[in-house]
Amino acid sequence: MKPSTITGFLIRYHRLKQNISQEGLCKGICVVSYLSKIEQGIVCASDEIIHQLFHALKLTYHDDADFLAQAKQTLYDYFEKYFMQEENIQEAKEIQKHREELLCSPLCVETLLACAFMKFIVHHSDSTAIEKEQQELTVFEPMMSDEQHFLYHYVCSIHPDFETRLMHLKKAGNYISCSPQRYMLGYRYYEKGFHDEALEYMNQAYSLACEEGNVHVMMDAVLIIGNCYCNNYNEKLMCHYYRIADRIARSLKKQDIHYTIQYNLGSTYLQWKQYDKAKAYLLASLHNEIFDQILTYQKLALVSFELNEHMEMKHYLEQADQLIDKEPSLSDMNDFVHCYCSNNIQEEHYLKLLEKLSSDTSFPYGFQKFYALYLFEAYMKRRRYKDALALSVKFRFDFPDKC
Repeated sequence: MKPSTITGFLIRYHRLKQNISQEGLCKGICVVSYLSKIEQGIVCASDEIIHQLFHALKLTYHDDADFLAQAKQTLYDYFEKYFMQEENIQEAKEIQKHREELLCSPLCVETLLACAFMKFIVHHSDSTAIEKEQQELTVFEPMMSDEQHFLYHYVCSIHPDFETRLMHLKKAGNYISCSPQRYMLGYRYYEKGFHDEALEYMNQAYSLACEEGNVHVMMDAVLIIGNCYCNNYNEKLMCHYYRIADRIARSLKKQDIHYTIQYNLGSTYLQWKQYDKAKAYLLASLHNEIFDQILTYQKLALVSFELNEHMEMKHYLEQADQLIDKEPSLSDMNDFVHCYCSNNIQEEHYLKLLEKLSSDTSFPYGFQKFYALYLFEAYMKRRRYKDALALSVKFRFDFPDKC
């Protein structure tokens, strides 16, 4: 991109931010028609005029070659490390430190994108957090490079509407096809329970990650592939891909992924009524993360109930109860486990809990499906066959293929 192009858009960006008309800005500097051409990148104004326009905006235009070279490298490193899942705190601090200067430089777009990504990381599910940056970036959209368009649509994919998320991620892929973009696209399908589409994109993400050397995406993608086969009741492929994910996690010293896999296997075998297997995997998944501990103790209580190990069941319920105040989002799950283990499954409260848990979109599809299985049984016992059928269609209940 020519410096004149970005400079013109930069002037327009700051003029609109300050709510100044073209007539008001160019008075005594140039004619309105000339400013209009500058802002559209049609003409290349002299350095003198550019600096006069910035002075009229009460800003300083930063075009020092050494400053820009260093800042450009910092911005590149920030995004490179973000997509490689490496720590980029130092780069983020440098960008924030020079934010105001960078917003008055040819690196304004990259800086706005970096600031949006920083908020994206903190507020991953809150699209309102980056509305300001998204709105400001639209000024530059006509002159963005492919890399900038990719980053713009990638960060815009933080949106409550499923179709809007997909639209932005697919647009990002039109500019640059890479493993993080394919992974996020697959993940959006996965969290909604569209496992065929998720498998397609996760396999693409894994292949691209191998070519790129992006080991973290390799691990993440193959883990979700295992989850998809778990939800599709394919035990053989589930075990195969979990083993691959576990090996990669071990090489990366990502012990949390190992625990996640053990928990997923335990939870899955509980659903499939293979209680001895479930118990072994759940016990192997216990670690220090309180959120995960509560979920594991809840599942162990259910397994112990099914195995008629009532002393152990009581112990696991007590363990979950002691921690639940620290994670109130899991309270309904805890209430469900108490109801089930107390044989209070005929109560209306039990049914309401399951209806709520199986439709709670704040949790992944697999979480909802776990409770939907219990809801299905509750509907059948109440002879609500129409509701049970609708639930089985929604969650595609089936039987696992054996290893």
